Amino acid sequence: MLLSFKKLSEKQFTSTIMIIDDQASSLDILAETLKNIDEKVLIKPFQYASEALKEVKKSSPDLIITDYRMPVMNGIEFTKKLRRIPGCKDIPIMMITIMKDRAILYEALENGVNDFLNKPFDKTEYKSKCKNLLSLAKHQSKLKRRSQSLTKKINASSEEIHIREQETLDRLTKACAYKDCVTGAHLERIGRISYIIALELGLNESNADILRIASPLHDIGKIAIPDEILLKRGKLTEFEFKKMKTHTTIGYDILKDSPSPYLQTGALIALNHHEKYNGTGYPYGISANDIPIEARIVAVADVFDSLTNHRPYKAAWSLDKTINYIKSEKGKHLDPDCVEALLEKTDDITT
Repeated sequence: MLLSFKKLSEKQFTSTIMIIDDQASSLDILAETLKNIDEKVLIKPFQYASEALKEVKKSSPDLIITDYRMPVMNGIEFTKKLRRIPGCKDIPIMMITIMKDRAILYEALENGVNDFLNKPFDKTEYKSKCKNLLSLAKHQSKLKRRSQSLTKKINASSEEIHIREQETLDRLTKACAYKDCVTGAHLERIGRISYIIALELGLNESNADILRIASPLHDIGKIAIPDEILLKRGKLTEFEFKKMKTHTTIGYDILKDSPSPYLQTGALIALNHHEKYNGTGYPYGISANDIPIEARIVAVADVFDSLTNHRPYKAAWSLDKTINYIKSEKGKHLDPDCVEALLEKTDDITT
C-alpha cells in the first residue's frame, strides 16, 4: 500500500519513507502524522517486516521507520537483514519502542539503527527527526552521485569540474555543521589554518589547497552518530564513547574510493584526525609519521581554532593561553613540526 497526499505519479516524489508496524492503528498514525512533512514524500507502510524487505530489494527508500516489537521478526532482526542487502548499508533507520532497556538500545545501535523514537511519541519530535534524517541521507546520496559523475567527466573542463565539486563539498560541509551543531565559520577557519600550516611545512600550493578544501569534512562520520550520543551534555558512557569513536571509520567509508583528490584527502583526514602523535589516539593508535601529514596538520588547526573561539560549552581562550597549551601537547597529542609551523605563522593566522 502506498500513501501520498497529492495526486502525483510515483516518479514525481523526491523522497520515500518506509514505515513498518504490525499494529494497523499505529501504522496509520505514523503515516498520517507525516502527511504535511513534504508534499513530495511518498509513504510506504507495511505491517510485516518480511514484506518490507521484499520491497526494499525492488526499490530502496530514503528513510525507514520500524517498530521494535513485532511478531516473527522484530526491529533489530529486520535491521540486520536489511543491512546485508546490497545498497542498503547507509539507509537511515529510526526504531520505535516503548522499552528503556539499554541493552536493547545498544544492540540496535550495533546493528545499524541510527535513531530512536519512544512511544507514546511526540508528533513534533517525530516529524523533526524524520526531516533531519531525510536531509542527511540526501546530502550523502548527492556526494556519492557526484563522485560517480566526476569519474565519467574526467575529460571535461577541469575548471568546470572544480567549480561543481567545490559547490558539492561546500554543501556537504554545511550538512556536517548542521548535524554537529558547529558553525560553518569554524570549519572554514580550520581549512584556512591548515592551508597556512601546510605551506609553511613545504607542501606545494596545489596540495595545500586540496587540504584547505578537504579538511572541513573531518567530522563527516558524525552524521551516523545518534543525536542522543552526539549532543549529550554529560560524560559519555563507555559504550557511547565507543560508538562516538566510530565516526572516524564511518567518515572514511563515506569518502573513500573516489577519484576526487579532495575526497581522497578528506577520507585520510576523517580516519586519522583523532590519532595522537604519541600513539594514544584512535581508531588504530598509530603514531608519529605513520599518521598522514594531512591529519596531523588538521589536528593542530582544529585545536587552535577550537580554543581561541567561543563555543557553547566554553569561553574563548586568550592567544597566549592557547599557545602555551599547544606547546605543552607538542610530541604528545600534536606533531612537533606542525606545532612549530603554527607558531611561526601565528600572526598570519590571527589576522
